[in-house]
Amino acid sequence: MVRLPTRPEFGQVMDAIKDRAILRLNRSGLVTRCNRAAPKILGHPARHLSGRHFSFLFTDGDPDPEKARDALEVAASAGRYEHHGWLARRDGSHFWAEVTIAPLSGHNGPTREYIAAIRDLTRQKRHEDGLKAALDVSRAILTGVEPGAAFQLIAERARALVRADVAEVRAVDASGTMLVLRGVSERRGGHGPPYALVPELPVQGSIWGSVFESGRPRLLPDLAALPRNHLHAAAAAMTRAMPGPALVVPLKALGRTIGVLTASTSTSGTPLERHDVQTMAVFANQVALAVQRLCRRRDRERRVLMEERRRLGRDIHDGVIQSLYAVTLGLTVAIERAQDLPLQKQLASMTAHVDAVIANLRGLVRELRSGGGS
Repeated sequence: MVRLPTRPEFGQVMDAIKDRAILRLNRSGLVTRCNRAAPKILGHPARHLSGRHFSFLFTDGDPDPEKARDALEVAASAGRYEHHGWLARRDGSHFWAEVTIAPLSGHNGPTREYIAAIRDLTRQKRHEDGLKAALDVSRAILTGVEPGAAFQLIAERARALVRADVAEVRAVDASGTMLVLRGVSERRGGHGPPYALVPELPVQGSIWGSVFESGRPRLLPDLAALPRNHLHAAAAAMTRAMPGPALVVPLKALGRTIGVLTASTSTSGTPLERHDVQTMAVFANQVALAVQRLCRRRDRERRVLMEERRRLGRDIHDGVIQSLYAVTLGLTVAIERAQDLPLQKQLASMTAHVDAVIANLRGLVRELRSGGGS
């Protein structure tokens, strides 16, 4: 139990704390005082906090009075109560809060008031969530999923990570001029209009292309508000497909950018914030590394396969075809020596059949050597 200082001292102590919102609560859980940092951290002006029941600290939606009452009981009996969860600010943004409640005692001893300290741990929480999501995706990728399934998984986890309405993954094509849609995830029953697919975006003349080329993420307050007169037609269509705030981060690892990852919310959805960009950047860097490893592994497997095909081609040419060619020579000699006309015709038919087999095998060898059908 925290010993209660004199009122002037206590007010000074509260206001001296800058990294936490401090709320003084009466026995009923009503806020009687807050420190100067509380309005900024909690996102509510001091006049709205005064007299408010502290149950709003236990949900990012409607207050939970029952949970708040249990918290006071635990704090009074155990001397401390801790809780972690998402809280909503007045502007609709969310933050991950560490809530600690301790009883205050007056000079006479019994608990008459409580102190609640709220710390914003969103940055740490997002970073941890980003690393965990990236680890889950990387494990799935490295277990051998196909690239298409890997990109789709990246889109789904990215959307959930920042609570976006839509997330999509684009990879650069072989020419390096277009960003091709490889995976998209859309929230069911989302706030905005249905997402309209834009299969390709140009690297030149688009926000996505500038992020791809620069390797730097961007947070865009409102895609629909961007001027479209200088945009490529596909990029302009994309701003209509994703109205509202959006963030675009490069998929970059080992000094190479392979695409971009985009998350967007509608104007009425959960706003995207600066820490969301950092979270997505951490996630994107890790999954890009896994994708590159997957591609390198597939390239190695492809090279091994090609070498095996060439070896088979050599074996067929040097062994089977040469042996069959020797058979045709023997049949030719046998035809010349045969005196019976029906036997000559039969041997000639056999020779023609072996020649056809040799021709087919030579075609197979060419295909194996060229890599066709791999």
